[in-house]
Amino acid sequence: MATSLYQIYLQTRYEVYALRTMLMIGQQNELVNRFLQRHSADQFAFLTAWNPQSRPLADDENRRRNQQLATDLAAWPFLLGTTHGPDETWPGEESFFVVGLPRDRAIALANRFDQNAILYGTLHAPVELVFANEAAYQRCLRSATP
Repeated sequence: MATSLYQIYLQTRYEVYALRTMLMIGQQNELVNRFLQRHSADQFAFLTAWNPQSRPLADDENRRRNQQLATDLAAWPFLLGTTHGPDETWPGEESFFVVGLPRDRAIALANRFDQNAILYGTLHAPVELVFANEAAYQRCLRSATP
C-alpha cells in the first residue's frame, strides 16, 4: 500500500530541543503553552529549509539553505529542533521553533524555501499542519512511497 506525504507528515515527530518535547499534529502541548505564556507570545511556527518539496538534497546544501532561513528569522526568537521522519528512510531535518511568527509570514517563508508545509500553533490549541499552497497540498496527497 502506498503512503502519501500527507500521511508521512502526520506520523513525523517534530522535536524542540530546549523544551525537551515533541510537537504532534492535532495535539496541544502543555510545555509549549507554558513557554509561550512565559514569553508573552500566543503563536509559533515550526519550519525548515531542508529538502525542498521533500526531495533530498546534500547535507551541505540543506545547511546552507537553513542558514539563510535563520537569517530571515532574525527578527523573531527561535529554538532549534529536528523533524524526525516516521522511519530511518526519512533522515532528520534541522528545524526552527519560532516564537511569535505570524501564520502568513511562516507560509511566505515556506514558499520562499519551496517547502510543502509547516507546523503552526496558537496558545491552548492543537498544532496544525499548514500547507504552503494548493500545489503543495496536492503534491502531498499523492503517493510518496510504494
